[in-house]
Amino acid sequence: MAVALACSFHGNSFGDFFFCFCGPRLCGKPTLNSALADYEAAASAETGLVASREKMALVMAQLGRSDESIQVLRQVVRKYPAYAEAHAALAAVLWGARHDYLGAEDQWARIQNDDMRDQLSDRETLRGYLRWPPRMIQYLNDFLNLRTASGEIESAGFVP
Repeated sequence: MAVALACSFHGNSFGDFFFCFCGPRLCGKPTLNSALADYEAAASAETGLVASREKMALVMAQLGRSDESIQVLRQVVRKYPAYAEAHAALAAVLWGARHDYLGAEDQWARIQNDDMRDQLSDRETLRGYLRWPPRMIQYLNDFLNLRTASGEIESAGFVP
């Protein structure tokens, strides 16, 4: 009941906050398309919560709408350059959807806090706490594995 009420307060910032984070499971909407619609509505609300835009981009990427996801995430990191999760998400989708290693590396490097990088490198944090969709978790994991392999190759002297 409380969640249903929270999800119905679309007109004020308190409701927008809950609406942004209610997601498909809490609102009883089991599909990604429903989640995307919720996040789009929260992103276009008066307050335009940045977290709802970032979550909307994650769902877009999960649905295979990578170009739109990249566009939204670029807008978010341009407006909020210290938003570490958005930089990580952009790095993930740039690598996973476009194989743009340099772009992904650039976004990952913009995460200034080493502790935040460690948290964003943890699959369980992405899945449980941040609630990233599976494709985005895999994209970021693949990118981080490539970074690790590249570093090991370079440190072993195999790259001129």
